[in-house]
Amino acid sequence: MKDVYIKNTFNNILVLVLIVSFLCLIIYQIYLAINNKFHKNYSKLVEGLTSGGVFTPQSSITCTSNELPSTIYTVITTDINNIETLSSQVTSYANTINNLISNSIQSSSTKLQTITLTPLYSSPVITTSSNYSAYCHAINTNSSNITIISDNINSVSNGIKELPNGPTALQNITFNTLTSNSIIYPCSPIKSINISSLCQAENINIQNINVLHGNVVSLGSAVNSLTSVQNQKTNNQMNGALTISSNYGLTTGSS
Repeated sequence: MKDVYIKNTFNNILVLVLIVSFLCLIIYQIYLAINNKFHKNYSKLVEGLTSGGVFTPQSSITCTSNELPSTIYTVITTDINNIETLSSQVTSYANTINNLISNSIQSSSTKLQTITLTPLYSSPVITTSSNYSAYCHAINTNSSNITIISDNINSVSNGIKELPNGPTALQNITFNTLTSNSIIYPCSPIKSINISSLCQAENINIQNINVLHGNVVSLGSAVNSLTSVQNQKTNNQMNGALTISSNYGLTTGSS
């Protein structure tokens, strides 16, 4: 009798261990699924909050040899708004990819570096009555910020490449090259400013901003493609957890 009692006790302990193991597996699967769902929804929230600006495409301006057009203030401020809008969109995509990278690090031993973006320079304050020196500084700053956004796009692209299915997401994506734009220097005294060069620099800024817009759209396509795959994995994890739970319920019900 004692041997039978010991055997039954051992069997009960074994069954208890199996039950606890199944429960732990179910809980872990549900945790992974919920965790990925949270990051996906959080990324959408961040993107909605940070990319609310409206991009306004512009055409080249026409200048005389000694005078900028009367619309120069509107043109430059539109550049600044476009730059801030594009930068916000790139930041939202970087946040999305960083969340995917964080999830990948948590679920495997993969060593990945999160994306670090370079902040923009503060834009000089200009008004309709600003002189050419102020406009010159604004054009220079915009040129520098355009380069920063381009570099940040490359950083996000490189982050995508490090993730599973990342190269596939970028397979049909093309990023166009910017036109080199030399910094106009000096911006003071005003008499030293070459109006023709300043006009040319502004037109290159306009051209490059339009190119950046296309590149940001392409980047968004890659990010959406990658998150689409991730969402499918999340759904599969959730279905797997539900299947395990269902099977476990059937097993215990029949015993």
